[in-house]
Amino acid sequence: MSRKRYAFGYLFVLLALSCSCPQGGSRFGNLTPVSPLFVDLLGNSDFPLEVCSLSRTDSTVTARYRFYSEDCLCSAGPVLFFDRSRDWDVTVNGTPMGRSVAVSGVVQEGENVIELRGSGEVPPLSLVGEFNVIRAGDGQSWIVRSAKVPAPGRLAPQGLSFYSGEVCYRRDYELSGDGGKHILRIPVWKGTSCVVQVNGIKVADVTRERFKMDVGPYLSPGTNTLEIYITGTDGDFGLLKDFSLE
Repeated sequence: MSRKRYAFGYLFVLLALSCSCPQGGSRFGNLTPVSPLFVDLLGNSDFPLEVCSLSRTDSTVTARYRFYSEDCLCSAGPVLFFDRSRDWDVTVNGTPMGRSVAVSGVVQEGENVIELRGSGEVPPLSLVGEFNVIRAGDGQSWIVRSAKVPAPGRLAPQGLSFYSGEVCYRRDYELSGDGGKHILRIPVWKGTSCVVQVNGIKVADVTRERFKMDVGPYLSPGTNTLEIYITGTDGDFGLLKDFSLE
């Protein structure tokens, strides 16, 4: 009989605790998101360019590369990346670049032509900067444009088909009361690695596609910052759904 009373009392306590927990919060203290989900790209876009024409003389090779832009890329900080161990003369839209490979200020809307003139094997050439790459209407060519703030989800449809860096998803939460049990849930993610940080402290290396853990021990009264870092190798990586902390 005493065991039955003990079990009944235990269930009553659990019921009382669950009823005392406010919706979307925790019995250890109310947790409220105080900022929208912020998506931050950590690293540059790298857009490989193909040779569109090639000519040779006895001692000189001239290679021309062509790309299309929606704007001047003035805020993208674009530079040309190629093997600089050999001496190549570089022009962008007819403007000599000297030894500089930064092309801010010479990129124009529409077609842009880069010309390399030198000797030996033609080096691979990439345009690197904080820009987006989108597929043109013909479905065959690509257009670069100054980067826009990305949203959660797949990156390729947002003009980040060539992005292969790291993405940080960040949100601030306000905790009233002490710590305790607060569950982080990541419904699904895509990439090669996923790291969770709370208030700048690494708390988990995620290996499962769906993930949850108690991050309460890392929270403190006041504002808390939750960051999820995802690294991938193609434009389809990233959080496919939002995460939650309650």
